[in-house]
Formats: sequence, C-alpha cells, structure tokens
Amino acid sequence: MHASWENEGMMAESNDAPHAILIVDDDELLRTNAAEILVDAGYLVEQAGTGQEAAEMLDDKRKDLVITDIFMPDMDGIELVRHLHGKAGDTRLLAMSGYVGDVDYLEAAEALGACMTLRKPFRSQELIEAVEHCLNTPDKSLADSIPVFDDQSDDSS
Repeated sequence: MHASWENEGMMAESNDAPHAILIVDDDELLRTNAAEILVDAGYLVEQAGTGQEAAEMLDDKRKDLVITDIFMPDMDGIELVRHLHGKAGDTRLLAMSGYVGDVDYLEAAEALGACMTLRKPFRSQELIEAVEHCLNTPDKSLADSIPVFDDQSDDSS
C-alpha cells in the first residue's frame, strides 16, 4: 500500500522541497499512523508493507529518509539496508523494532549505517525528533557508512 504525497512543510535545505520519507513496516496500523504523524509534520511520505516492495520503490525514486522495521516477511530490514547501500546516495536510515531478544538488531542496524534507531512502541514526538535528527545530522547518510559484507569479497580461489 502506498500512501500520501501530501502537505508541504519540512523543506529539504538544498532545493526547498519537502523531505521525502519512505516508511517500511509490515504492521499496517503502525505504518499508517507513523505516516499520518509525519505528513501532519510537513513531510512527503510513502509507505511499503514489505522490504521487497520498498526495494522496488527505492529503485525508482530516491528518498531523503527510509524508516524501516527490522523484522518483516520476504526481505527484512537488514536485507533492505544491504540493498540500499548499492544505491545509497545521501539517503538516511532510521531503523525500528519491537523485537527484544539475545541479539540487539537495532545495534546491528546502527553498525550498518542507521543514523538512529527507535524501539517500538514509540511516541509521536519521539518519531518526529528521530526524523529531524536523521535529516539534520551531517555525515549520517548510508553513503557515508558503507560497510563491506562477506558476500561482497572475491571467493574465486
């Protein structure tokens, strides 16, 4: 499901256009609520219900910020981050998760280039502050933090 390119307000510094944000989460209620909060704050927001849908959308059009859940069907947030690194540009990443276990996947997301993480559930103001932090922090784009993955090395020997 894709949502709204509505409202104008939070402007990108370079061309005075509103910042474009993609929210990726398989939880439709959380995704649509987060989109509504950000649209009301003046951002241009689109939505994707799966990592694969998000990857296809991002292949077509760059976003200033991608907000992604970590655990989703078909392509989880970590796989989506790996996909994004191939075409990162100055896109920022905000990772979110409600999963709590032995491994802190939000820490892994930060190691892969997320400028910030949110633990679900979060308040509206926390979301807005995290988005503003990501969009206004220099050198926090995915292009600034491209890691080398094991499967990218040459194993031809």
